[in-house]
Amino acid sequence: MVVSCKEILNLPELSKVKVVGGKDGLNRIISWVHIVELPNVGEWSSAGDLVFLTGVGLKSYKEDLVDIIRQASEKNLSGIVVGVGPYINKIPKEAIEIADILNVPLLQVPFEVKVTFITQSIIKMIFNNQIKLKSMNDLMEEVIFGTYKEDMIDRATFYGYKPKEEYVAIVIDIDKFSEFIKKENIKDEYIILKMKTNIQNIINSIFRKYDKNILYVNKSDSFNIMSPVKTMEEILKIAEEIKLEIKNKVKGLTVSIGIGSMCKELRKFKNSVYEANKALTILKACNREDTIRSYSELGIYRLFFKVDDIDELNKIYMENLGKLLEYDNKNGTDLLDTLEIYLTEDRNLRKTSEELYIHRNTLKYRISRIEEILELSLEGVNECFNLRLAFKIRRFIKMLQ
Repeated sequence: MVVSCKEILNLPELSKVKVVGGKDGLNRIISWVHIVELPNVGEWSSAGDLVFLTGVGLKSYKEDLVDIIRQASEKNLSGIVVGVGPYINKIPKEAIEIADILNVPLLQVPFEVKVTFITQSIIKMIFNNQIKLKSMNDLMEEVIFGTYKEDMIDRATFYGYKPKEEYVAIVIDIDKFSEFIKKENIKDEYIILKMKTNIQNIINSIFRKYDKNILYVNKSDSFNIMSPVKTMEEILKIAEEIKLEIKNKVKGLTVSIGIGSMCKELRKFKNSVYEANKALTILKACNREDTIRSYSELGIYRLFFKVDDIDELNKIYMENLGKLLEYDNKNGTDLLDTLEIYLTEDRNLRKTSEELYIHRNTLKYRISRIEEILELSLEGVNECFNLRLAFKIRRFIKMLQ
């Protein structure tokens, strides 16, 4: 449902356009087209733009083209199209080499070909695909968040769904996006939309790279994706690449990714997305960012989500840690946090004292005091299991609140 550099090459109006560099980047997504005849292309373009130039505004096109391609990589432009003629008679090898290194598509077109015909055909293709994308988003909204109906299968098939293939949900969430916007004092909704579009384009480009025809719908700061899959290892590889690419290309932002279980039936897409979102929920409860987690890795938390009686979970928590919580509240101490870190570090005194920035003897005193208050030994395997379970319940209950 998106337009890539690779796809526009099939348009009749681009029959004389030739790819001379950056072929590995042809899956880059095109958001719009611009004609820029200045060397500072990055200042006049946005992520996803396909930039056309003839060189009329360049003083030294050999050096300027190399710099323009670097700007295109930094700005995450979709590519550069050079009109070869009176101002640039030949694209220099240095420009081709840097385009290959940075995977920035570098295209050339004869000067006599009217650029307006090319840009109009690309814009038309973009608009047509945006209409299809809106329709697909509406469908996936119904499938994942609405009531399932049998006629959805035919509609989904139109957008690439294959009933015989396995699919998996990948939910990509922008970490603390609201806080980032406030911190950067971004109030323009258009700028916020452009940032999300940039992230969406990165996601789409990577799935295209792996030849995945995805179905998706965006909700708030999250991208809910259903991708065909052969193995979970393959999806984890794609997720890792998406996470790293966004971190490198979008300054100041990271994403966390939740992955659901594999499924075939369209009606089960909802369950897989639910699981992926639960994986993200646990990451947030544990204050984890820039991380990938699959539902299958949640362990005991999967059982917590199935428990209807939250009071029973709270009872387990208070039975194991209630006395320590009460002591901390009365005395202004932080023995509860000390115990949690001690157990997280597998009862290693050195690592725990370093994590807490306290002397080893101070830690030993705290451990002794904790054992007195809880009336147990932290050397006991069963005791430590119950305490770790109680801490997980504590995180889970906080998350629900």
